Amino acid sequence: MFIVLFLTICCSKSDNDDGVMEWVAETPADFRFTDRYVGVDVPVEGCTFAFRCTNYPTVRFASASPAYDLSTDDAVKHDGFYFGKIEGGLFTVEFAPNESGFDTRTAKITLAVGDATYDFYFVQTGSVTE
Repeated sequence: MFIVLFLTICCSKSDNDDGVMEWVAETPADFRFTDRYVGVDVPVEGCTFAFRCTNYPTVRFASASPAYDLSTDDAVKHDGFYFGKIEGGLFTVEFAPNESGFDTRTAKITLAVGDATYDFYFVQTGSVTE
């Protein structure tokens, strides 16, 4: 009896009971969506992207890198690089121009609902190319 109870408690909840988060881009661009992440090429001159979660009405920030300031529960920023905000299920992120020369900048922002998470990978090349 104890073994059955133990297995029921330990195995009744999967790692992702809330399911997969589904996203669509509200900004026209060529995105590489999968069921767990999207890869985004950010133009050197910077721009703003908007993504909407189609199967959850609200989402939250789970993490972001490089190091960021989480000023509120619905906004995240890295000064001189990006500013992201959430309004319900809409995630908007604005990137500043990359005037660093050859440096490529990358950011990973993870959003969540319950146990479900989704990663956004952003890559912005430098202003000088060879």
